[in-house]
Amino acid sequence: MRVDFYILNDATPQQRFACRLLNKIYHQSEKVSVLCTQDEIRSFDDLLWQFEDISFIPHDLAENHNEQSPITLATSLTQISDRKLLLNLTAETISEGYERVIEIVPNDETQRQASRQKYKQYQAIKADIHIHQLY
Repeated sequence: MRVDFYILNDATPQQRFACRLLNKIYHQSEKVSVLCTQDEIRSFDDLLWQFEDISFIPHDLAENHNEQSPITLATSLTQISDRKLLLNLTAETISEGYERVIEIVPNDETQRQASRQKYKQYQAIKADIHIHQLY
């Protein structure tokens, strides 16, 4: 399993960067699952619909899952097992079921500490880890 850590070095909110990343993935014609917390899924859903003034990022919620949808948002891994790529916006460490996992590390010390722990957990399962420093 490959794990990509995107490290934000500015004040860009995690969800906003996730939208930019999903827009890029969508334009590359890849399908992706997004794991969100129960508290954040509705606001992230709204943000994807309003991401740009002249367009939106097509997606659906796992409860209304359509196989054709390029992006599916869920609050549980059991809802989204049919994709190879996962964007993880939760504190969970993903240990199996995906070829590639994307983790976003916000510019906040508390969240960075949590990401360091996830990094160690991914190392322990021998994931192929890639770091992307964003300036």
